[in-house]
Parts: sequence; C-alpha cells; structure tokens
Amino acid sequence: GTLFSLLTGGAGNFNYWHWLFDVLPRIKILQNITQFEKIDYFLFPNLNKKFQKESLDLIGIPEKKRLSSLNNRHIECNKIIIADHPYVIKNNASEELLNLPQWIINWLKETFTKNLNLEDANFPKNIYIDRSDADPNIKILRKIINEDEVKLKLKEKNYNMITLSKYPLIDQIKLFYNAKNIVGLHGAGFANIIFSKPDTSMLELKSSSAGKACENLALRGNINYNCISVKPEKFSHDNQMGHIRINIDELEKKIFI
Repeated sequence: GTLFSLLTGGAGNFNYWHWLFDVLPRIKILQNITQFEKIDYFLFPNLNKKFQKESLDLIGIPEKKRLSSLNNRHIECNKIIIADHPYVIKNNASEELLNLPQWIINWLKETFTKNLNLEDANFPKNIYIDRSDADPNIKILRKIINEDEVKLKLKEKNYNMITLSKYPLIDQIKLFYNAKNIVGLHGAGFANIIFSKPDTSMLELKSSSAGKACENLALRGNINYNCISVKPEKFSHDNQMGHIRINIDELEKKIFI
C-alpha cells in the first residue's frame, strides 16, 4: 500500500504547539498533491494525546489509517510519501519559528472551525490558562512561584481559571474565540490564540529569557499583546524555562479590566 510519513524529531514528547504547527501542516502539503483516499496509512510521531485524536477527527483521517511510530518501528510498503518540515527550510528553527507562514495559520483555522458555530455566550470572556495539567517534566522547570497570588488577583477581576486539557479541542477553540481577555504563563496553550478574534487582549507571563514565539503568533492575528517579563529565580539556563515571581501591582496595571 501507500504510506504517508509525518515523522519528525522528538517523537516521544510532542506538545500541542509542535503538533499544530509542525506535524499537521504536512497534511496540507499532502492535500496539495493527492487525495486522502489514495493513502492507505498515515505514520505519525505518536498518537498518545487526546488533542492528537481530536484534531485528526476534525481533519477527516480515519482512525484505522493512523499509525504511531512508537508502536510501528518497522514498516514495509509499496510506496512512501514524505513531507519535509513545513517552515524550517534554512536550518534555523528558532529564527524561522518567529515567522510562521500565514498559510499554516489560515489552513488550521479553516479546517478546525469549518461547520462550527463559534459564537457561544456560555464561554467566559476573561480566562487564565492554568498549567497545572502540564507535563511533570516541564512543570518542574517552568512555573510561577506565587501563582496562588496571581490567581487570587485575577479572580477578583472576574477571570475564570481554565485548565485546557479538561476541554475537548472544539471547546478549546471556542474558549479562545469567545474570550476578550486572556492571561497565562508562556506555553503551548497559547497556540490557540490563532482562533481568537482580532483585538482580543493577551497578557503573557514569562521568563525574560523566553523567546517571542507566542508574541509573534499573537501579532499575526492582530491580538492586543502585552507581557510581564521576569528574570527567573531558578532554572534560567534554558530560554523556555524558569521559575518566575510576578509582581502583583504590575499585574493589576496590565490586567485588561
């Protein structure tokens, strides 16, 4: 049969951001050259996460055609189609991540929101992304030291604490679409900002050494972006990690209420 390979590096530890902007756009590349019906199997880095199954359901890839490289280490087929990385073409991932191609954002929005009634008054207007569901290996390295104080202040301003993994992917999309104000610690959950309306306000809490991936993604969607950038008190050696302490007075000044 015919196999389409979406393999990338780091197969065992793919977060939502990488899945959304690295793996899935390869499917769009395939759509440009052939039809799904002509593909017998799709080989993915892994299929362990709920968001992986839900996103593939939305795209329309049958479950019986999905293979995980973690479970299928050796495969024999008559024909294999391989898609290269969708945007890292100059071998500088850190730099090219800041200029994510617009076609990826457009395709994800069109594919995931097709036939969805996004307007829903039941979803909160002010949300805080609670990362208590983060991978333990990440959570121990990246956190807000005084998060209880941060949450208390936000609750005073009528913010809802949202743990994204508790919501189906469709509801995560609706959460970001219907929110007017979004606050959260730097992380993959902000990938959903592509589903937000223009002029939504976003406040990113982050280590001063963290990159601008979330900021650039927000600006691409005409989001009102702001941040509180703090020098880490611990684990500052990695630009994505660090234990940070948020100044509550500064938080109150930058909350959008």
